[in-house]
Amino acid sequence: MPNLPNPAAQLGATVSQLYALAGNSAVAAAQRQTLLLQAHDLRGDLMALVSLQFSNATAAYTGVMAALADVTTAINQAEQDIQNIVDVVAGAARLATSIDHLLQEAARIATTVAA
Repeated sequence: MPNLPNPAAQLGATVSQLYALAGNSAVAAAQRQTLLLQAHDLRGDLMALVSLQFSNATAAYTGVMAALADVTTAINQAEQDIQNIVDVVAGAARLATSIDHLLQEAARIATTVAA
């Protein structure tokens, strides 16, 4: 029987992404703590999976692979959402700066016209 892919490789990437999210200041502190704890827990699971070989696509194996795919998708979406929030904040900052410049220009014009 051929060996099936070990979920450890994908789980390793997932654990790494969880650690990255746990260190992201754009994520709420309580959520960062939860992400960190989950990353630690899954890192332990990763260590246990590394030495195993899978040759039967049992329901448990299929369930792990499906759950891993779901988590990977959710993490990628969360990372994208954080980037979107960062982009919105940066855009709002640019808007505020532009408005400040416009108001300064309007004040200069008003001063010139009044003089």
